[in-house]
Amino acid sequence: MRTRVLVERAGRGFRLRLTASQHWLLVNALAAFLEGTVSATEVELVLGPAGGELDALLAGAEPAESGSRLVLDADIRQAHALHALLMNTPARFATEEAFHHRVGAFRENLLNLAAGLCQAVGGLTTAPPTDEGPG
Repeated sequence: MRTRVLVERAGRGFRLRLTASQHWLLVNALAAFLEGTVSATEVELVLGPAGGELDALLAGAEPAESGSRLVLDADIRQAHALHALLMNTPARFATEEAFHHRVGAFRENLLNLAAGLCQAVGGLTTAPPTDEGPG
């Protein structure tokens, strides 16, 4: 699985260009996370204020104009929620076997994707955001 996430500024937020397998991993991680969650308050506590928006965000991924990647426009709250999802979902399973059975990937895949997201966002220039796009 590719751990490099392509990210660019999009207005006040970010445009994430995900491979199909990265998107699939996020969708499966969210489903697994939500299965073990008892309330919207728990989702907000763990994933932040935008945690409840992730299902719609991931469902709204669109094919890139060229290539095979999927594009998501996310504000900083949503990007944080995606990162928190990737970091917290592995801890919800007692064993690697149970995690792999439910998510269809290894814990390290989620953690590596989280690291790739951080590197990509951290690598953006510090130019001030514009008023275009999400946010």
